[in-house]
Amino acid sequence: MICSCCPRKCNKPRGSGFCRIPEGVFVSKFMLHKWEEPVFTGATGTAAVFFSGCNLRCCYCQNADISRDVTGEKISRDEFVEKIVAMVKAGAKSVDLVSPTPFVPFLTDYLAELKKHVDVPVIYNSGGYDLPEYIGIIGRYIDVFLPDFKYINSETAKKYSAAPDYPDAAEKAIDEMLKLRPRVQTNGEGLMTKGVVIRHLVLPGHRDESMKIIDYVAEHFGGALMSIMSQYTPEFNRSPYKNLSRRVTAFEYESVLNYAAEKGIKGFSQLRSSADKKYTPDF
Repeated sequence: MICSCCPRKCNKPRGSGFCRIPEGVFVSKFMLHKWEEPVFTGATGTAAVFFSGCNLRCCYCQNADISRDVTGEKISRDEFVEKIVAMVKAGAKSVDLVSPTPFVPFLTDYLAELKKHVDVPVIYNSGGYDLPEYIGIIGRYIDVFLPDFKYINSETAKKYSAAPDYPDAAEKAIDEMLKLRPRVQTNGEGLMTKGVVIRHLVLPGHRDESMKIIDYVAEHFGGALMSIMSQYTPEFNRSPYKNLSRRVTAFEYESVLNYAAEKGIKGFSQLRSSADKKYTPDF
């Protein structure tokens, strides 16, 4: 299979492109996960599927053990469905597909089968580096889109994630997600069943860029919810950049939250204690 399913458009056989992911669906971990936004987990958690590999190379990635290489197992459709159904029976309030972008060509079949067996929201939890046409392909099986909006400056995107076109790609992908799921819907438990939440991780030394992202969201994606995160954890930094060797300060994070409030952005924030590697799954 020749792959061009993300903005890198490698146009190479699977396994030889940027992400080096072969044909098929590779998963590093299935787990009942409680550390996502409460509207997805409730008290019992989400059925998280941590895929192997990634189409980005974020130098501070907290999941680098599984994102840099294809370390997981190749999973059949029936295994995929069986494991998720078991987690839903154990109390999972949603299905959380973590870093699914490179697997979209295969996941439509998997999700079509899954939807026959579970009646909880399916979340597309991506880095935001997606192609609108592939969002359209998988969108019929997705209830909630949870994309990152990491950068709005191409130099920052190139420096930290080897993706200078990230801002343009993320803007287009999120626009498509909002077209597919324009309205937030919740159930009787207050859990989200439809919609889009745009995630943004505040990076140390990049308060101004965070504010520019908020400006963009307010202007172009008015009404969209944001999850503004403070969980940057320097222990995962693999770069020489000194600013990434520290946590985000209270001033940096609170000033970004205050700016979002001024711009009318609604959504979610984190306690600063979330910047701890104990909240990262053991892969």
